[in-house]
Amino acid sequence: MVLSVFFRYYPLLSGHGKLWLQMAIWLDLDHLVAYLGVPKSTLYKLLQRGELPGHKIGKLWRFDRDEVDEYIKSGGKKQAAREGNSEERKHESAS
Repeated sequence: MVLSVFFRYYPLLSGHGKLWLQMAIWLDLDHLVAYLGVPKSTLYKLLQRGELPGHKIGKLWRFDRDEVDEYIKSGGKKQAAREGNSEERKHESAS
């Protein structure tokens, strides 16, 4: 099994020195099972109900670890996870 993970911060060189580009950490379903410690059947149920934030690419599911973390921290509220990420992105872009 290949781990579908990218580094959180990726160094880029520019004329003004080193910049850091934030990249998402993506997990597949098997890695999400291991990360959360819950059965695959539970994750499928949450996906079917539209509760768990995930992205389907063809037949495969991929999960942004930050979105999943926010979902868990919000007590399982998907909308709160999305709003939290958008607020975080707004704050980062303003900096």
